[in-house]
Amino acid sequence: MKQNILIVEDNEKIRKMLVSMLHQIDEDLTILETDNIDVAYRYALQYTIHLFLLDIILDSTKRGDVSGITLAGSIRQVTRYRTTPIIFITSLEDPKLYAYSEIHCYQYIEKPFDEEKTLIKIREALGLEVDAEKHRSICFRKDGL
Repeated sequence: MKQNILIVEDNEKIRKMLVSMLHQIDEDLTILETDNIDVAYRYALQYTIHLFLLDIILDSTKRGDVSGITLAGSIRQVTRYRTTPIIFITSLEDPKLYAYSEIHCYQYIEKPFDEEKTLIKIREALGLEVDAEKHRSICFRKDGL
């Protein structure tokens, strides 16, 4: 089966390096690449993507930018991509990222616990139905926090 990989990275040199690395794995991979989240989302809808490689910071001119994470959230809303692997590309060093990458942590829960959010995360981890529309949230960032 031919597999499609989407690379979303604003640094062209890194993007080309990733393409080269992927071709070492398999010359027959179809690799789509862009530095634009709108184009990336259109690719995700137009093609069946088997792996996403997403840079977390796609606009380094914006302080606190995490547009790659925002794109990942949009991708996860597409039913066929709920379990498709996403690998983040980042130079950020963060304990949460370590937990996700090295320990393969599914989620994390922050203290003090928000009971509703905690239950949602547990239901999702168990593969139980969750009403996503009912539990939407907005996160505000200021000065990178």
